[in-house]
Amino acid sequence: MRISINKKIIKEKLFIIEGAINRLKQFQPYTLEAFKEGDCFAIADHHLRRALEALLEIGTHILSRIPGAKPASYGDITRLLGEHNIIPKKFADKELMQMAKYRNRLIHFYDEITPGELYNIIQNDLPDIEKFCQHIVKYIEKP
Repeated sequence: MRISINKKIIKEKLFIIEGAINRLKQFQPYTLEAFKEGDCFAIADHHLRRALEALLEIGTHILSRIPGAKPASYGDITRLLGEHNIIPKKFADKELMQMAKYRNRLIHFYDEITPGELYNIIQNDLPDIEKFCQHIVKYIEKP
């Protein structure tokens, strides 16, 4: 089933994600010790949060156009995107679900986030966010 989505909104959110990812990639050459200095941690926290918020807003926008697809949580967004073949189900259930959970940590348990875990995400997990964006671009460009 093809649904009517506002591609302009989705592209604006993808632009936000792209900008945030580019800022986060600037920290990849840093050592953990260098990352812990100055404002690196705070800047990275901000940009990761922006990327994950925009990612979930894309999912919410798409799902709002599907009859009966009413997510009650961020985890529901990821699950429903997979169930409705917006993104591959396996990716939705694993990587995207982890992103949704981490978004909740950033927002609700921000005081528990450590420079080490954020540094690890920057070093290893940004490709998952980029993969999500690729799936969404592919989806919105389908005839």
